[in-house]
Amino acid sequence: MSLRSISNYRALRPTAILAAMFACVLAHPAAAGPAHRGLTGTWIVQVQQYECASQAALGEPFDSFLTFGDDRTLIETTSNPGFEPGQRGPGHGVWERTGRVTFRAVSEAFILFSSPARGPIPPLATGRQRIEQSIDYAGGDEFTSEAQVYFTDPNGTVLRSGCARA
Repeated sequence: MSLRSISNYRALRPTAILAAMFACVLAHPAAAGPAHRGLTGTWIVQVQQYECASQAALGEPFDSFLTFGDDRTLIETTSNPGFEPGQRGPGHGVWERTGRVTFRAVSEAFILFSSPARGPIPPLATGRQRIEQSIDYAGGDEFTSEAQVYFTDPNGTVLRSGCARA
C-alpha cells in the first residue's frame, strides 16, 4: 500500500493509503528540496486495522494525519470511527531512521473517557493509545507502514492490542 502526502490543500485521490495516526502545517515531502529527509512533512494516510494473527481486515479504512518534524518529533490525529467524538486526544511521539529507507515511529494519545461496546467496536477504557510503527519509505510521496497498537489503563497496563497497516 502507499500513501500520498498533501500540499496546498489539494484533494487526494481515493486510492491514497495510510498508516497510522497525526497537524497544522501542510508540506509536500517531495517538494522540500535538498534538506528533505524522507518522511519530513505532513501526510494524510489511510489506515486499515486488521486482526494480527489472521491478517483479516477489521472495519473500514479511515484517514489520519501524520506530521514528521525535522527535529524527529511526530504529531498525529485520526478519524478512526472506533472513538466517540472527543474521546481521543492528538498523538505525540518521535521517529527515527533505522536504515537507508526504513524508519521507526512511536506515538501516544490520551483516551479521555470510557465508552461501552458498540456493535463490532469493543468497549474502550480511559487511559492511553500507543502506536509503534515500522515504516518503509518508497521515495517521493509513498511509504508503507505496519503498526502495533496498544491500549493501556492510566497505569500503563495493557488492556488490549491490535495491528494496523498504512
